[in-house]
Amino acid sequence: MQRENLNPVEETEGILELLERKLQQRREDVIALLNQTAHPRRASVQNVLHSPEWQTVEAVFSSVGRFTPNSFRTSRLPLLKLPQEILVALQEGKIEYTKAQAIARLKNQKDRETLLEEAIAHQLSLKQVRQQIRQLKIKYSEESHDDSLRARWLATYSRLKTDSLWSQPEQRRTFEQWQVV
Repeated sequence: MQRENLNPVEETEGILELLERKLQQRREDVIALLNQTAHPRRASVQNVLHSPEWQTVEAVFSSVGRFTPNSFRTSRLPLLKLPQEILVALQEGKIEYTKAQAIARLKNQKDRETLLEEAIAHQLSLKQVRQQIRQLKIKYSEESHDDSLRARWLATYSRLKTDSLWSQPEQRRTFEQWQVV
């Protein structure tokens, strides 16, 4: 924690390790304690906030000085759940954590890896990364809409083939009027 050039992942790991030692608890328990305060309307939150463990948590964050327990929970803990390729790039200092978090929201692994490589190679700004993500989402929604339209058409066609429409002359004439040439 005393090194000056810690990357965000190392810093997060260091703070968690410090909390583990001070609280004499496992990492999972420390994270659970931090997460318990995420819902301020719950009655149990007041119990947590007045506990000796929480006093220790606040003392650690006060000594670190960069985060509050809440800001650490919301901005830094999610870093530990990043996809592996993004986590490695972040640890190696190839990309800033805000860009890493944005790229990690892409569900398609291939698109995520491609955007990560592009962001690193061309030193894209966060704004440019977000633009790329928006373009990918538009592409996904257009493909989804096209697939949906095709699926509906195929389902309708399938029903028409099996329907009794063909055996009833009056309905058949109605359908023939709809026919597109």
